[in-house]
Amino acid sequence: MRYPIGVGVFLAVLLATCGFDASANDNAIDWRSLQGDKNYSRAVLFYKAGKYPQAAAAYDKSCESSYAAACTDLGVMYRLGLGVRRNYKRAAELYQRGCKGGNALGCTNLGLLYWYAFLPKDYQHAADLFRQGCIGGDGGGCLALGFVYEKGFGVQKDESRAADLFEQACVMDKDRGCVKLGAPIEGLLRDATANPPGLGR
Repeated sequence: MRYPIGVGVFLAVLLATCGFDASANDNAIDWRSLQGDKNYSRAVLFYKAGKYPQAAAAYDKSCESSYAAACTDLGVMYRLGLGVRRNYKRAAELYQRGCKGGNALGCTNLGLLYWYAFLPKDYQHAADLFRQGCIGGDGGGCLALGFVYEKGFGVQKDESRAADLFEQACVMDKDRGCVKLGAPIEGLLRDATANPPGLGR
C-alpha cells in the first residue's frame, strides 16, 4: 500500500522528535518481548479452549522471550498439573522468573508456595514476597500481607497495618480483596480453572 508523501514526512518528524534510535539500547524495540506477547495471546486462546498442552507450550515460548506474565501463568499450570506434569519446584522457578520480571502475581504466588509449605515453610520469606506482590499492584498480595500482619506470622503483629492492607486489597481487587477483615488466606492460590491465566485475575 502506498501512502501520500505527507505521511512519510510526518513519520520521519515523529521519529526524530521522539528520539528513536534503533542503535541505542534505551530506545530500541525489544522484538523478543513483542514475540513473547504474541505467544502469550496464543497461550490464552489455547487455555480458554481447554487445550492445555498447547497452552503450556505457548506460555513456555512467551516466558523464554522474557514475558513475565507468561512465566507466572505457566507456573500456575505446573502447580495444577494442567497440560504438564504437576511440579511445585518448576512452578516456583517460573513464579520467581515472573516476579523478577515485574509480574506482581508471580511474587504473590511464590509467597503462597512458601506459606503452604509446597516449598520449605518460611513465613518471613512469604511475607516479603507478599509485600512485593502488593507493591507491584496485586490485590491478593495485599490481602495475604494483611493476614500476615494481623496474625504476626513472619512479621511483628500490627492490626492497624493489617486493616490498611485489607482496605488496599479491596481497592485493588474487588472480586477477592473485599473480604471480611481477618479472613484466612485459604483460596488465595488462584486456580486457573476458576480464573484462567492472563484473563484479568
